[in-house]
Amino acid sequence: MVDDFLFERGWGVVINLHDNQPDWLLRYGDVVNYKLTKAFYSLPQVPDLPPTGVIESDEQVLVGQPSELFLPTPVRNAMRQYLEFHGHHNVKIVLLTRNTPQGTVQQLIFNLTHEEFPDEDSYQAFAQSLGWFLPQHYLFGAMEERAFKGQFVAI
Repeated sequence: MVDDFLFERGWGVVINLHDNQPDWLLRYGDVVNYKLTKAFYSLPQVPDLPPTGVIESDEQVLVGQPSELFLPTPVRNAMRQYLEFHGHHNVKIVLLTRNTPQGTVQQLIFNLTHEEFPDEDSYQAFAQSLGWFLPQHYLFGAMEERAFKGQFVAI
């Protein structure tokens, strides 16, 4: 079921639900990770980025598009449907590969910004909800499209 049914539909799995509490929850991102690596969870390669998420002036950054292996078409489709259902059309992405003192980090960046939400709490909650679709070790964030002019592509 993981390799086709769940993966193709953007679904996770609730295992042994009692009183609205599951014994185990596999998010769609866990299903994606299993499809890609044959493990439901992968450890991050390097520590998280600094909490500010700021790209330092001397930092080396490569801007490109996520490959099919990094972000397969069914994942893109599931995310696009979710985003459009919530009124966010024409969302675009770019993949940053950053060389930090801790090592090389890949970070998926969306063009969704704070301005598209009524307040900071709504923005943070929505941004967090995107994590459902991605393996837990993936880093993601948001920037204005003009930050990488012409590099963003439709999800």
